[in-house]
Amino acid sequence: MAQVYKADFTEWKVQLYNDSGRAFPLRWLWKPNPAELILCNAEERISCTRISRYNDSTIIELPVFQTELRLQMSDTVWKGFWINRYKTNPVAMRLEGRRQKQHVHSDTALAAFIKGDWVLTWDDSTEALARFFWNARTQMLSGTVLTETGDYRYLEGQIQQGHLQMTAFDGLHAFLFEGNLPASNTQPLQLKGRFYSGPGHFQSWKAQRKPGFSLANPETLTQSRTNDPLHFTFTGLDGTPCNLDDKQFKNKAVIIQIMGSWCPNCMDESRYFATLYPRFAAEGLEIIALAFEKSDRFEQAQAGLLKMRRDLQLPYTLLYAGSSQKIKASKQLPWLTEIKAYPTTLFLNRQHCIVATHTGFSGPATGTTFIQYCQRTERIIQKLLK
Repeated sequence: MAQVYKADFTEWKVQLYNDSGRAFPLRWLWKPNPAELILCNAEERISCTRISRYNDSTIIELPVFQTELRLQMSDTVWKGFWINRYKTNPVAMRLEGRRQKQHVHSDTALAAFIKGDWVLTWDDSTEALARFFWNARTQMLSGTVLTETGDYRYLEGQIQQGHLQMTAFDGLHAFLFEGNLPASNTQPLQLKGRFYSGPGHFQSWKAQRKPGFSLANPETLTQSRTNDPLHFTFTGLDGTPCNLDDKQFKNKAVIIQIMGSWCPNCMDESRYFATLYPRFAAEGLEIIALAFEKSDRFEQAQAGLLKMRRDLQLPYTLLYAGSSQKIKASKQLPWLTEIKAYPTTLFLNRQHCIVATHTGFSGPATGTTFIQYCQRTERIIQKLLK
């Protein structure tokens, strides 16, 4: 749910620029004392409070991810960069901001028409599901894109003169969807446009209504190779080994979360699991996150995992499992057919046999899909605990 902030926050119109100079328009809130920045993506609010000064720059550490903002800030203008430190050579996008409230003047009739589900086809012929919502009160268009392995989280934007523009920035990913609707007096049957991600990636897309379309079943994409109980040992964040046969997990149902601290869908799933664990732990449920990281060295991955656990306040077990390369991860988990996506979730009974799997995660931005996922997950848990 969207949070309400007091009047001491000011709204800023922010633009991130990719390498070709295309602007990603964003909406942020700022409060100087005590310093806090809020990243706004539709109804999502991401609070950034770890803020410091270095010479004439303000350094804003973004939650969870190994990224930061480095800004020169005045009362009316910001200039600086968003820096992604996951690469050997950090990646940066130029940023400018102005203190002004975004004035939205969407085409109400057209925005109301495009709400709902559209089948989106990328230029490589892969299909996804674009889901749009329209809020007439705020004149805000929001939505997401669902794929077989997850969603693009909270997108927000508007539609004016037949031009669609929606963006998101979660601290690690900057997304921009732009599209044009055919100039016609009749309702458009197809949307067309381009998708931009980060400093340089882009691809074309088109979307149309296809009643009855559905994505692949996430319960079938990755499957178990064995009916036997699982046994494994991975490294805890304190550097000591942790075994599924340890006393803590004996005779307990276990959810295995195959994830990474760099993965936004994994973060949404982690937030959900953090609410499940205290509800079911007393009845005999444990959750183990197996983190596959950008580095295959524990010492390099440890800091990012500790930051993720702190920022998400994870109450369950978190282990380092190795490199995030899917081929390497699949070798670490030989009892599965293959790892196709992060996250992948396994449900183990009290004997530690796999009884269900789920590939990817469609989070709260997907609306009914997320609600259905939560209902299914909790039904599985209740069966495991009987």
